[in-house]
Amino acid sequence: MKKIVAILLICFTCCMGSRCMAESPLPVHLDLSLGMGTPCKDIRPFDASMSLSYDFKRFSIFAIYQGDVLVPKSGLTNNYNLVNNLGGGLGYRLPSLNCFEARGFVTRTIGHPTLRNTSYNLGLYWHCGSSNLFPSPVIGIGYNCKDFSAAPTYHGAYISFGFRF
Repeated sequence: MKKIVAILLICFTCCMGSRCMAESPLPVHLDLSLGMGTPCKDIRPFDASMSLSYDFKRFSIFAIYQGDVLVPKSGLTNNYNLVNNLGGGLGYRLPSLNCFEARGFVTRTIGHPTLRNTSYNLGLYWHCGSSNLFPSPVIGIGYNCKDFSAAPTYHGAYISFGFRF
């Protein structure tokens, strides 16, 4: 319970900070999203992610935290199915379609879970950054590769829905 309260407090603080920054020229954004991947190798990943990005010209650089639940075919979840990943990546806003951004990022498991992995992601994200929509929706689709140290490598498509503050 303490962890949930701490995460909510951090998110609230970051959101309020980014709201104040919306009026300043500093282009810092917080993205919160939920996603899921296609089933492969008898597992289906679900995740909740939080990324903090800095935009400059058409590029963005960001740090990302991802909490994964890797659901096996049997549907049973245990503590060893929970994985926390931390990483970073780059984004590029497409010139002709300003609301679309191509992103690539890599995350690595933190802690010592059973399903330790390195995750590689490539995706196309839609977000409309107009100031009259606060927070603005973010929708992403892409490819995900999870290289497990103790299990077969996962390859699959993913979709995510979230909000940008």
